Amino acid sequence: MATFGQLTELNDSKFLHNAERVSANEYFLERSPIVFGSVHQFLTTGELHQPPHTCPHSFISELEFWGVGICDVQKCCQNSILMAIDERNTLNKFEQYTKNNNNLIYEKCKNMCSTRNMLWVILNEPGYSKLSKVYAVIAGIFVLMSIFVLTAQTHPVFQRKLNVDEWQDYLGDDFGQEDIEAFIDNELYYYDNIADDTPQSQNKTRFHRPFTTVQYLAIIDYVATAFFTLDLMIRFLVCPYKLKFIFDFFNLMDLIALVAVFVHVTIEGILTKERYRASLLDLVLAFQVLRILRFLRMIKRVRGFRVLVYAMRVGFRELMTVAMFVFLAVISFGCIIYFLDNKTRIKHIPDGIYWALITVTTVGYGDIVPGTPQGKFVACICALLGVLLTAVTVPVFVNNFVLYYSHASVLSLQEDIEKNNVQPNGHVIVVKSLPNKNPAYNKTYPVSD
Repeated sequence: MATFGQLTELNDSKFLHNAERVSANEYFLERSPIVFGSVHQFLTTGELHQPPHTCPHSFISELEFWGVGICDVQKCCQNSILMAIDERNTLNKFEQYTKNNNNLIYEKCKNMCSTRNMLWVILNEPGYSKLSKVYAVIAGIFVLMSIFVLTAQTHPVFQRKLNVDEWQDYLGDDFGQEDIEAFIDNELYYYDNIADDTPQSQNKTRFHRPFTTVQYLAIIDYVATAFFTLDLMIRFLVCPYKLKFIFDFFNLMDLIALVAVFVHVTIEGILTKERYRASLLDLVLAFQVLRILRFLRMIKRVRGFRVLVYAMRVGFRELMTVAMFVFLAVISFGCIIYFLDNKTRIKHIPDGIYWALITVTTVGYGDIVPGTPQGKFVACICALLGVLLTAVTVPVFVNNFVLYYSHASVLSLQEDIEKNNVQPNGHVIVVKSLPNKNPAYNKTYPVSD
């Protein structure tokens, strides 16, 4: 009874009064006997340990019932409990993130007509139905075509020489038909670009033969651009929450890439000569690199991609910490190698910073190398630091990704079970409520019949 007296000091004495059986002169408590053994040991010895093979959260719940705090647990067991609490909180946030990611749009979908709802789901949910999967495959083919055109148009295999009409557009009206035909078979050409009063010996400029893209690449590019323009317009029209759609990162990148194409085509139509030479128009063309991000828009519903994005968002502080260490190491080693090595190899500190960055990241191009013994010694330390930095930081992100991905897989399995009412092996699952006198234990557990 002395032990029970101590329990009344830890918790409200009502739970003992309610559990008392006067007739039998005993107390009946429907609690875990394993955890109670630890509580009893704590009352007698003053040390509280978590029993083996016990769920940390169940152990915490029992401690709350008995009025024992987590701070009373010994350090050897307290660390694992705190880690379990932190992991549960982290996974709860991740679960909330996955559920709320598109809840606003889906709530809007309920108020739309069936046609708009169907189009929105087909265009944005590749795994929703067979039709959405077919559209995802078609969109993927067009993305590949667009990227192929972007890369192939810079290769000589997909370039051709100018014909007579294109030469006329390139050279302008100052050259006649006979002059243009005379240019076609030469590798190098000369034409006047100086005023007429310039001496003949100085008014010729040498230039390389211009090329243009083969015709079928241009056709493929126009078809892909038309497809993505139509896709963006339809998705915007059927989107239930247009403000969110406009400020979506992938939609913005897609819009910029399309605008770059239209601006490029418009300028080429007005200034025909610009399509055959390097100019500021190439900067507009460079925005078409954003076509590659269309792949990310397609896979943003993929579990692995969503987990990766969330892991990077959660670990942003750690990323910035790593970036700070890399920055300090690069600046330090860049300055040190400049003062210790031969100035003919590393001419200034920016060269040293470039060398340090390539060395710390374990890339090692070899275009800049130290030549003195002290410079080589610094290079060894810099390389070792880069290896250690990679070995220490990479596992942190890998462990987080594995944790989130495994939990995402469990959530997906739970959704399938709730949706289809079946277990992974195909057996029907029956959910029953197991009664318990303690309200905290009146929960629902899945039990297979």
